[in-house]
Amino acid sequence: MKREENLHVLGLEGEVSQDEIKRAYFRMVRRHPPEKDPEMFQKIRSAYEELNRQDKSRDDLWYTKINNDAPQNSIAQWYLKNINDMYGKSNLEKAARIAEEAISLFGKYSCFVFPLAIAQRELGETGKAIKNFEYLVEKFPEEPMLLYNLGITQCMRGFINKACDTYEKCYSQGFRNTDFLQSYASCCLEKKNIKKTIALSQELLSLYREAGWQNPDEVLIECGRYLVAAVLSSVKELSLAKEEVIQAITAVRYRLEDHKGKLLDVVLAPTVVPGMMGNFDKKSPKVSFEMAYKVTRDLFDLAVQMLRNDAWQIILTQRVRGYALDYDKNLSEEFKSFAEVFYDDFGGESDDPSFLRFLLLELELCILEDWPESRKSAQEFEEKYPEAYEKIKPFIEIMEHRSNAEWTRTTLLQEYVRLEKYYEGTYFIKHPEYQRVQKQIWDSNANGPIHKKGKKIGRNDPCPCGSGKKYKKCCGRFE
Repeated sequence: MKREENLHVLGLEGEVSQDEIKRAYFRMVRRHPPEKDPEMFQKIRSAYEELNRQDKSRDDLWYTKINNDAPQNSIAQWYLKNINDMYGKSNLEKAARIAEEAISLFGKYSCFVFPLAIAQRELGETGKAIKNFEYLVEKFPEEPMLLYNLGITQCMRGFINKACDTYEKCYSQGFRNTDFLQSYASCCLEKKNIKKTIALSQELLSLYREAGWQNPDEVLIECGRYLVAAVLSSVKELSLAKEEVIQAITAVRYRLEDHKGKLLDVVLAPTVVPGMMGNFDKKSPKVSFEMAYKVTRDLFDLAVQMLRNDAWQIILTQRVRGYALDYDKNLSEEFKSFAEVFYDDFGGESDDPSFLRFLLLELELCILEDWPESRKSAQEFEEKYPEAYEKIKPFIEIMEHRSNAEWTRTTLLQEYVRLEKYYEGTYFIKHPEYQRVQKQIWDSNANGPIHKKGKKIGRNDPCPCGSGKKYKKCCGRFE
């Protein structure tokens, strides 16, 4: 069957790319599924496979041109065969040496320059590889695959501006390979060309949609990049991006279990912008962190609903809460430090629980010094970070009823001073008047228990803080 007839079966005509053929194939298959229309389905499949074979030959023309640019003698062919053999064995060092030797003998034939450039790039010699790819692009200016390879190498070298220019030339020639579009979008985002990044992300998601969302991993990567660019653009763009990303996640929902890491990156993408791009407010004056975080919360709710995995939900909850901490301007450093460690350790189950205990003591001491002003901060902490708040809730309840601040401070300092030998804190910097105020007597074990002086307080005795409660239900809850 001729190419025109195969294209007609898929509803196409004229010059079309391989990506357009693939999209048309998936579209026709959905219209004519094998269980309902097996004859038409088989005809569509045969046409698609035949076009694939034809287009593969056409796509390989650029490589054929390069290989045909070779000296016509047996020794040169021997060199070319050995280069290919070394590539087959993944021995790039030897392939590069053979290619360099061939060039020194026969000159800069493309059949030797191209494999040399590829080997140099993979070996980290990007400067040399760029020169060789530039030579090939100058020799074959109409071959976008060579421009694509040059752009990749420029990116690896750190020449982002040059890479974007190279990719733009490649794009203007009609090259729409998805790997190329991903690399181009990534390069534009790094250059902070936000408008172009958004356009490329939209084009990629459109291609993935028409192809039936075949690769969830690539879909999720592009969703994350789209969200980052949208946050740096405008409120309207972020709203549009959120809707498209929700559609994409919903489309691949049955395969998310194997891509939880990438899904987590998508959920957190809007809140990653400050750390990734520098000054948040300067780069995106119309999108506040609170709005970006709301998008993260919406995506989080969707992800939890689709996965229905309790263990993963806990991890995701902790990470989403933790990401908001750095940009929460209403919390003191003590609240932030404690919550960051709490969420990093997923609920405080860390390899060093003493550190979390030390930060908790420091937070309680600071709350004590600023009480009752710190009550408002504690309430906000409870609202935003309820899991971490559960750790300080007993102390807040004591503070609401305590009447003996000195006794409470002394009790907390006993343990804080002991742990402060091993961890760096800020309490004594802010309140040097209490440094080492609590004298301790140690036994022969350096990390041993504290020996208390005076009569021991019983669990059922009245609490010395003056709350009127039993010791075990008041300050004794810390022991």
